[in-house]
Amino acid sequence: MIPDELGGDQWVELHRVLLCNHFRGYTSYCNLSTQNIGYTTTMTETSLERIRAFVNTLDVEHGSDELATPESLADWFAKHVGPVGAATSADVGRAATMREALRAHLLANNGAELPPSAAAALDRQARRSRVHLGFGPGGAELHPSAEGVDAALGRILADASSAMADGSWGRLKACRADDCRWAFVDRSRNGSRQWCAMGVCGNRAKVRRYRARRGTG
Repeated sequence: MIPDELGGDQWVELHRVLLCNHFRGYTSYCNLSTQNIGYTTTMTETSLERIRAFVNTLDVEHGSDELATPESLADWFAKHVGPVGAATSADVGRAATMREALRAHLLANNGAELPPSAAAALDRQARRSRVHLGFGPGGAELHPSAEGVDAALGRILADASSAMADGSWGRLKACRADDCRWAFVDRSRNGSRQWCAMGVCGNRAKVRRYRARRGTG
């Protein structure tokens, strides 16, 4: 029997198994890749891009935040996820917490250590969003049964689960530069990209390393 609500690794792993069972006869879904075609690629790209856009609502370098007010939060979700109705200051706080927890996971995809608090924050929001498995003609999917902003946040968590299940999650990263942390999809052949833009953050890191070696500050 499948419980109505799953937390943490349980719902990620169960989702992986169900999706792989559903798609095994049709595509190479269970063995990712970025080169898969048709439905799986479209679903993967949509999931990754929505998470990327959500994390990038905060521009760390310039301090601008697209989710800073209840009104801007509701507007952003209406454009990228779906209508959420009126938002509150508490919604703004929960969205910011989840966003930074996701950023921490994307930094971990780029070699950083993942703090336990980041996983715990996503787990709390998954429970609040009441993320659960649903079955339909297209197979099994994760859905939030909460309403409003919590439903929209749950939709993004479901996107993350889809990306983890199909193996594309590791390609979604956050820039290693402390003053950037911009989310990006690593489309390099070997998945070794570290910076959002080599010509900007990558070159800055090179200059800092060069100056450190020469002792010029």
